[in-house]
Amino acid sequence: CGVKIEDMQAPCNYTAGLFVTEFFIYKYGFDGFNRLINEQSGSTFAEVFKLATGDDLSSFYALANQEIQLRGW
Repeated sequence: CGVKIEDMQAPCNYTAGLFVTEFFIYKYGFDGFNRLINEQSGSTFAEVFKLATGDDLSSFYALANQEIQLRGW
């Protein structure tokens, strides 16, 4: 698809979503995933992400974009 994960459109975003979920669990574990899907304090996804992981969403996207390029997507 040749674009950053956060800019992908259908159908690429569906395939990338599988990768992002795998990468997220690799980085934060299942406990982190559970915190992410259950966090209700933030008003934006970026705030929820920060509360659940302690990391900025933009930093996560940057790491995920590097990894997806290494995999040849």
